[in-house]
Amino acid sequence: MKRVFISVFLLLNLAVNAQELSNLRSKTFIAESDTVFLDSLVIMPGSVFLFDNGQKRIPETQYEILPGTGRLVMDQSHINSEVTVKYRVLSPEVFQPYYHKDPSRLRPKPDGQAADPFRINSEDLPRGSYYSYSELNKRGSLSRGISFGNSQDVVINSNLNLQLTGKLSDNLNIIATLSDNNIPIQPEGYSQQISEFDKVFIEVFNDQLSLMGGDIELRGSPGIFTDFYKRAKGARFSGKFKLGNTNKENFSTLVSGAVSKGKFNSNSLMGIEGNQGPYKLQGANFEQFIVVLAGSERVFIDGRLLSRGIDRDYIIDYNNAEITFNPRQPITKDRRIIVEFEYSEQSYARFLVYNSNTFKTDKGAFFLNVFSEQDDKNQTLRQDLSENEKRFLSGIGNDIDKAVVPRIDSVGYNPDEVLYRKTDSLAGGSLYPLVFVHSNDPALAVYRLRFSYLGEGRGNYQLQNSSVNGRVYQWMAPLNGNKQGNYEPVVLLVTPKKKQVISFGGTQTFSSMTKASFELAMTNNDPNTFSSLDANENLGYAMNVGLEQDILQADTSRIRLRGLAGYRFVSSNFNPVERFR
Repeated sequence: MKRVFISVFLLLNLAVNAQELSNLRSKTFIAESDTVFLDSLVIMPGSVFLFDNGQKRIPETQYEILPGTGRLVMDQSHINSEVTVKYRVLSPEVFQPYYHKDPSRLRPKPDGQAADPFRINSEDLPRGSYYSYSELNKRGSLSRGISFGNSQDVVINSNLNLQLTGKLSDNLNIIATLSDNNIPIQPEGYSQQISEFDKVFIEVFNDQLSLMGGDIELRGSPGIFTDFYKRAKGARFSGKFKLGNTNKENFSTLVSGAVSKGKFNSNSLMGIEGNQGPYKLQGANFEQFIVVLAGSERVFIDGRLLSRGIDRDYIIDYNNAEITFNPRQPITKDRRIIVEFEYSEQSYARFLVYNSNTFKTDKGAFFLNVFSEQDDKNQTLRQDLSENEKRFLSGIGNDIDKAVVPRIDSVGYNPDEVLYRKTDSLAGGSLYPLVFVHSNDPALAVYRLRFSYLGEGRGNYQLQNSSVNGRVYQWMAPLNGNKQGNYEPVVLLVTPKKKQVISFGGTQTFSSMTKASFELAMTNNDPNTFSSLDANENLGYAMNVGLEQDILQADTSRIRLRGLAGYRFVSSNFNPVERFR
């Protein structure tokens, strides 16, 4: 029982001491004389600041501090006035001698053995949390497990999930979600607010600076030509600074370097009368099976932005890339449906760099944005390219619709595979010499085909309902020269891409009623970095200027008349990060 009482007493003592770690003092009093006793501890020289009852700082020439005695001597003009003094003290332990190992503590034990006070035993360890800082909140779990089986060795598993929030110091905060699990779990898109289970990041910040690493979100601003939303893995730094002779923070910057998690795409859906969904989303290269990044979608019907939620406009299945509209948004064939989203596409390692700078003056604000997103053509992930395929891609220029190669292999008959035989067909008076038909004939069914979806009316094969254990494609004869299928025995090669955007602009106030704005932008969009052909099609330019004039503005009236004028020029090759209109 004594041990329990001693442990509780020590913990309480540690908690009290933790609250007194700060040496900052603040006192407010009425000065009854010119000499005031402040503190029994030694006052740190240069740390004393006096303020009057209006919190205006009192000049140092009107008071004197005696650090050794802890006294304050003020000018006679401050007697009988309310004064606030802020200062720091030095702990008495500062003036005491310290030893790495004090020999005087070595004393023999009663049993004659030499006592070693410098060896730490388990009983000497402090009881309680590893984090003794009172303003740091933490929660999480640490688990360990053992896995074994009749066909595997013993494996020790360890999982860590940790969340931290709070203060590291008086002027430094932290927010962190740390985990050693790399299992992407997509949240369900049935509610307005979503929780991302696989988001791992750490952010250290104060009022002026912020540094974040891990899963980050980037939003382009200001300006209309660099308006975007990206999710990535990397680092982001932002800061606010004072430039020139000013007391205000007039310069801000954001610098980020990361690996993109997804690829932007926009789908225009054809509504079916009375069909609320689900409607399937496709990738930029007509990929049928994609994973939409949670929370990255923006859904528009007739130009109006919708909200996600079971009690709102739509719900979305991120894993299956399917969107379903709720009854409050009836779908007809006349509704214009546009869905913008990011989806997971990992043909290449994609790197992203973004820098945004803003400078403010008394009558204006100016900005400079630089954005670059590029695939590393030498670092493929899910796509392996041979040297012949790379040479083929280098010769097609920017016409990436031609980046298809046949996938027809002669492998011999195998009863466990879906194989085809080669034949010809006569349809509409035309002979088609190279047609493949599914067959089980061991002498003819020797071809293995890999089909790709090219879009409606862009292929000669159609997926067929069959009892065969596998997907069977049937050749469809063209009608009046038009293809009737949507599959072909080809593979669409994904080309490495590069997109760079730089924009410069600002606003300037000429008077209380006149304000002008401008923005200039240039893009470099290369859809195929393997090829140097069609390089003249990569560069694009855009300009946007505006003038705002208040014609009638009365402070005592609610009537206000304003005139707006603007001009925008966008070249045909201009390709922004995302849609800006």
